[in-house]
Amino acid sequence: MKYNMKTSEQINLWNSFLAGNSSAFSEIHNNYREYLFNFAYNIVKCNDLANDVIQDVFTKIYHKGLEGYVIKSSLKSLLIRTTINTAFDTIKARRNSYSYAEIPESSTEATFNNAISQIAMDEFIEFSENNFTATEKKVLKMKFEGYSLKEMAEVNGSKVSTIKSHIKKINKSLRKIRAFMI
Repeated sequence: MKYNMKTSEQINLWNSFLAGNSSAFSEIHNNYREYLFNFAYNIVKCNDLANDVIQDVFTKIYHKGLEGYVIKSSLKSLLIRTTINTAFDTIKARRNSYSYAEIPESSTEATFNNAISQIAMDEFIEFSENNFTATEKKVLKMKFEGYSLKEMAEVNGSKVSTIKSHIKKINKSLRKIRAFMI
């Protein structure tokens, strides 16, 4: 598994796929499948659903390639964003049959992804718009996209400890809303 490829390697692999090299798509799939499965599973909390999400992600990515989609930042960020969006779309599609009472209890130290995965996407967006500062929203988005604490600090022009404080506040807010919803 080589999901931490340099951006230039990712772009070269994507361009090879665009040029008609079908083995390049297989390499993309083999390099990122397990990594993306973990993202999907943290959101949907079910192996079968996570596998469905990953299948949908690679189908979407394949079709983007056939349409000549040009990557603007990195292949990894495109894959992560597509995985997250597809996972939340899956939750939305199942929302009518999914009761909040069925959400498994997590530990008192719920992880970042566990807290987010237990809130319906629409409610989460509304909640974040009303409860997070612009910087916290940016940190939240970067966390979703897989940035490290150091990278987030560099982008925001702040210290790692400041980013940790933002994440701690976000986690606290998410735990409150989760407790309210259950």
